[in-house]
Amino acid sequence: LRLTKNLTFYIERFLREHPYAGKYQVDDSEHVSPQRHNRATKHFHPSGDCNKCARLLYLERTQDLPREIIESKTQAIFKVGSALHAMIQAWFSAMDTMEGYPDLVGNEVRIHNKQYLIGGYIDSILIMPGDTSETVVEIKTINDHQFHSLSAPKSEHKLQMGCYLMERKASNGIILYLNKNTCELKEFPVEPMDMMGVLTKWAQVRHAVSNNDPAPLGYGCKAGSSTWERCPGRDFCFRGTPLI
Repeated sequence: LRLTKNLTFYIERFLREHPYAGKYQVDDSEHVSPQRHNRATKHFHPSGDCNKCARLLYLERTQDLPREIIESKTQAIFKVGSALHAMIQAWFSAMDTMEGYPDLVGNEVRIHNKQYLIGGYIDSILIMPGDTSETVVEIKTINDHQFHSLSAPKSEHKLQMGCYLMERKASNGIILYLNKNTCELKEFPVEPMDMMGVLTKWAQVRHAVSNNDPAPLGYGCKAGSSTWERCPGRDFCFRGTPLI
C-alpha cells in the first residue's frame, strides 16, 4: 500500500487541532430496499452476505422468514454504533476543507452492481495526502474485549472490503475499528483480493432461486447445532429433507 501515514494519525491530529468539529446528524430511519416487492431480485449486501450460508440466502429470497426480535439493549447498542459512524464521517467531512488532511470523495457511497446483484453503501472514500487514488474506509465499532484481542481484521469485514475494492476498482482499503468503551482506534490496511468464491456462491443462489430448487446449495450447518438454533431459516431449511 502507498499510504505514508495511517488514517489514525490524521484523526488524532485533527482532534488535537480542531476539538470542535461541528454538527453531525444521525439518520436513524429504517432503510427500505427498492426490491422489497420482489424478493427474487434482492441485492446481495457485502456487509452481511459474504459469509452467510447459501441456503439461508436462498430462503431469504423465497420465503417469508420471521423477523428477528431484537431486545431493547441490543437496539441501543446498534444506535450507538450508528451515531459513532456519523461522528467519524463528520470528521472526514471537516478534514476535507483543511490543508494537509485527507480529501473526502464521499460518505455513504452507494454501490450497485447489476451483473452480480450487489448493493450497499461504503462508509467513506478518501484521497490520502500524497496519493491520487481512492482509499476505501469501512468503520466498525466493537466492545473492549473484542478490541483488545483483535490483531487482524475479522474475516467477514475483510471480505466486505474486498467487495468494495472490487466495485470501486480501488487498490487501498482501511478497516477502522473503534473501541466503544475507550474510543481507542485500530486500523488494518486491506488490498484487493480474489472474490470469486463469494461471487460464485451468490451466482449459485440466484440460479437456485430461478429454478426454485435449493438442492445444489447444500447445507451450511447441522440441524440442532448452535448455528442452526440462531438461524431465522431453520424452520424451512430442513423441512422434508434428511438431517445431516
